[in-house]
Amino acid sequence: YTTLFRSPRSCQRVSEKIHGGFLYVSSIRHCLLQHLRTMTTSIPKPLIVGTIGYAILAGAGLFLVLAGRVTGKLTHDNAGIGTVVVLISSFGMWLFWISAWMHQWHPLIAPIYEE
Repeated sequence: YTTLFRSPRSCQRVSEKIHGGFLYVSSIRHCLLQHLRTMTTSIPKPLIVGTIGYAILAGAGLFLVLAGRVTGKLTHDNAGIGTVVVLISSFGMWLFWISAWMHQWHPLIAPIYEE
């Protein structure tokens, strides 16, 4: 019986037969696996580019803290505080940016235009 569900249109027949009340579990599993194989999920390129940009920004801030420590303009304690400030602020900016980007990617509420 499960060999009937090997064609691409078989999942449509499976969904029709589910509502009829008679179907083997293995044919449902086959359809789910077929759909999972055809789905492509990947991280959108703007997220990767933005994340790399914020990582570069954090690296530049850490470099400035290190440069201040090496030249003697920052004490050990101040360099530690500077490192924490740079890391937390860059993470906070990245988190705010990625939240705003994802909210605009698939908006839950669409505008209603009056004519």
